Amino acid sequence: MAQHAHRTRMLLSMILALLLMIAGGINLANAQGTGGTIDSVNKFARPSTVNAGDPVNVNVSINALPCVPPYSVSVALVIDKSGSMTGTPLAQALSAASLFVDTLDLSRDEASVVAFSGDGYDGDSANDADTLSNLSQDRGSLISAISSIQVDENTNIYEGLNQGGATLTSAASSNAHALVLLTDGVANIGAGGMLGLSPSSDALTKATELKNQGIRIYTIGLGQADANFLKNIATSASDYYASPTPAELPTIYAQIARSLLSDIGTDATFVETYDNTNFEIIDGSQVPTNGVIDSAAGTITWDFPTLGSRQGVSYQVRALTTSGTYDISRQTDITYTQATSCSQQGQQLDFSFGTGATAAIGQTQPPTNAIPANVTVSLIADPNQAVAPSDVIAYTFTATNRGKGTADETKITLPFDPSVVELVDATFSRNTAWVSQVNTSSVEIKTGTLSSGNDSVSGTVRFRVLGGTTTGTQLNTQASFTWSDAAGGGSGNSNTVTVTVSDQSATQPYATLTVTPYSASAGDSFEVKGTGFIPNEPVTLWYNTPSNQDVAVKTVNANADGEIELTFSATSGLAPGNYAMVAYGNWSAMTAVGVFQIQ
Repeated sequence: MAQHAHRTRMLLSMILALLLMIAGGINLANAQGTGGTIDSVNKFARPSTVNAGDPVNVNVSINALPCVPPYSVSVALVIDKSGSMTGTPLAQALSAASLFVDTLDLSRDEASVVAFSGDGYDGDSANDADTLSNLSQDRGSLISAISSIQVDENTNIYEGLNQGGATLTSAASSNAHALVLLTDGVANIGAGGMLGLSPSSDALTKATELKNQGIRIYTIGLGQADANFLKNIATSASDYYASPTPAELPTIYAQIARSLLSDIGTDATFVETYDNTNFEIIDGSQVPTNGVIDSAAGTITWDFPTLGSRQGVSYQVRALTTSGTYDISRQTDITYTQATSCSQQGQQLDFSFGTGATAAIGQTQPPTNAIPANVTVSLIADPNQAVAPSDVIAYTFTATNRGKGTADETKITLPFDPSVVELVDATFSRNTAWVSQVNTSSVEIKTGTLSSGNDSVSGTVRFRVLGGTTTGTQLNTQASFTWSDAAGGGSGNSNTVTVTVSDQSATQPYATLTVTPYSASAGDSFEVKGTGFIPNEPVTLWYNTPSNQDVAVKTVNANADGEIELTFSATSGLAPGNYAMVAYGNWSAMTAVGVFQIQ
């Protein structure tokens, strides 16, 4: 009975305490501690499975409850995926964004991921950005969303802000609300989804709207981004970060993560001990960059004037061993003085945390023998010989996949001289093809998927020759292109089309093939030359006799400039008369004809 009564009194005491807390308006979620002390440490190896010799990122950050509210954060990561981010800029941006996510305490925090670019031609702003993850506390899904970002075109900052802000509408009101925008360019698409229609003012209006909702906006300007514009987008000038090169991005994201919530300490020393038996550190990889590396001891030491509740560091290692599974981080030691915002301000604290950041070495599956695509692009002009000022010239391309693998996307760049022609319009044979970007001197076209087995797509881009263009001006046009596939993709050039500006437009049925000498005796040799074929294209040659018979000569491959050249020996039995040498491009379907004579 005594034990039963004791348990009853304890239960009643707990209920009474709970009621008092509720009546006093105490937040139970924040009553878990007084704040200012480190709870645990996050340690991640990315990627966690690599081949021997491959680099591994190690992200280490603390979990701590701030001493003053807000105690957690809801943050939208908004990342530029425009064409200028291709290669290292996007790769570093995604790595830095992953470090940012690893710095969060996802038992309390949450994040979303939005990527933006824009086509600027369909009047639809909504499809210029992708919400890859709404607010989530699932670290794996957030990292996966970041890793999925691929380069596209143009820069609709308005829509990036719009969708990033929309993901924060479901955030708890007690959380800090933040949006981190990364861009390397100037806004060139506005709320109307079209190029050049008030893009900057639309973005600024949207930023003001979000800031009025209590969202703190951080901006990161990569490379030659417009600093003044991004400072105005940011909540304050101090919330703008310049990143002259992609190398600064990890440090910047780490700084922003630290500033989201209040500091818990000052005069901090952060010592990371790594496994220097099985791994070597990559010099210069430490984030922040002031970390001091002692390779012999296997340590990196950072000093921080203040210690944030979301403090993170990062470094890269390379495996010295060929196989096995290892904890790269052996121990993390942090000493600091509690911040003035904490109840025990000035108290010296030490914290130590053990192993983590596990990586499997030599465990990745060898790559399969990916089947490549092989794309070619042909180009014809109409008219193809001469075009008059103020007339329209149409360039028709045909992109064909001649490989055994699928071409996931082909991008064609068609150059033009803006001092001679102006763009009129473009049409395509299928709706997967579209004008993805118009630059000052080129048009970029994306075709969509091209299946194996000579699948092809064509399109016509029309230009108007400017009135007053000097006659005799030559339009030499050659398209360049790239494609992606499972084997790493490829690139190439089309044939070159030459049209002369003249008093009137003119089209000829055949291109010209040069045969020299014009006249020779049976048994003599002729030199045959032709231009305007697709680089490396197989070209079949034959000649027509005076009696209109076709006689095969041979098939040759055009060189890298689309030129063919061969020596043709006329047999001794050829009858006197006029002959026509014909060259047919097997890919371009271009026909060139040259006349020669047997005496």
